[in-house]
Amino acid sequence: MTSAPTRQVSSGRLLLYGLLCICFLCLRDNLVKMQRVGFDEPSSDLILPRNERSSLEESPSIKELPSDGKEKAQAQAQTQAQAQAPQRPQNVTIPDDLVNKTRFFVLARPDRSGAAILDYLKGLSMALEFGLEFGGVCGETHMVDTHKDMIEALGLDTLIKFRSCPNNRTTDFLTNTRHKIYNRGIAGSFSSPEVLNYIRSVSHARRKPKANTSGRPQVGVHIRRGDVNPCGYYVRYLPNEFYLKLVEMYAPPNAHVTIFSEQESHENWTDFANFTLSLEGNITDVWRSMLESDVFILSRSSFSVVPAIVSSRIRTAVYLPYSRNDPKPLPEWKVVNANMLKEGMRLTGKLRKKCSESEIFQAKEIMNPEITQDRKKNLDPLGGAKFEWPENA
Repeated sequence: MTSAPTRQVSSGRLLLYGLLCICFLCLRDNLVKMQRVGFDEPSSDLILPRNERSSLEESPSIKELPSDGKEKAQAQAQTQAQAQAPQRPQNVTIPDDLVNKTRFFVLARPDRSGAAILDYLKGLSMALEFGLEFGGVCGETHMVDTHKDMIEALGLDTLIKFRSCPNNRTTDFLTNTRHKIYNRGIAGSFSSPEVLNYIRSVSHARRKPKANTSGRPQVGVHIRRGDVNPCGYYVRYLPNEFYLKLVEMYAPPNAHVTIFSEQESHENWTDFANFTLSLEGNITDVWRSMLESDVFILSRSSFSVVPAIVSSRIRTAVYLPYSRNDPKPLPEWKVVNANMLKEGMRLTGKLRKKCSESEIFQAKEIMNPEITQDRKKNLDPLGGAKFEWPENA
């Protein structure tokens, strides 16, 4: 009668001892894991702000986790994610206009494609630089289909999309090229090398350019003609002789030189008989060819500035400044010096002296602000497409 309670107590003690052993083993396993990862290392499962996540992803203790396959895969995935999208530099000051904003939009432009695409690139780079989502390009323009094709030719169609304009002033930022935040950085906004390298890497991966199997360096030369000539809009005009000198200076031996321009020209194209002439080509095909140049001589035009910025293949870009508001050159570009530009303008002046009074008069009529008012009627006072915030925004 007295032995039964003793057996019950012994069973209870055994159960307690068993539970204590299990707790000890669990505690020991956790201590081992903490030693492997680092006692003070925060868990990678925590939901952290982006800048804190980036520092966690860069931690050597995470990247160098031994043995466990899942942990290695996690470290590799984190490293790849870090390489795919640039993080906002810590030393960048966010403009007051962008504080508390989460999305960045750019108004569509209805004018020439080179200038418009350059503006969209500026918007993309500014959004990336300040850690915002690039909402895309919005607003109406009759050039939208052309702009989409050209963005696709650059391989940036996954980054620059055309969408409806935003309706939330609190979180969305909408701008155009004349806005003050564009007056900064390299090439109009590309102040961060990480951002520029990211844009170039996306472009290269999307386009999948073919290797140059000809064995000859490819030299591209953009010469703006058509609407510029010494009798009219002469500020951006530089004579054939000027470009021939640039080719002589920068083309490597045995190079294949291609001249990109328009058929309409004040001077004869026979001056470039020894080169390949690409005149009146499809503009998307022209950009694809420019992107694959080893040496690229720009014109005084945004049309050639854009591929020079985006291309990761161009090793030598020769840049011609043309106004106070022109895009600033990238650090690696070769900038034609002031003396050579003055000589080029002197040669343009000689050509202008040969223009008849009727030619100069007709050019003034074309450039008259009253005549071009119809072209500008769809622009807002800041230079972008018309857009008004909804009343309830």
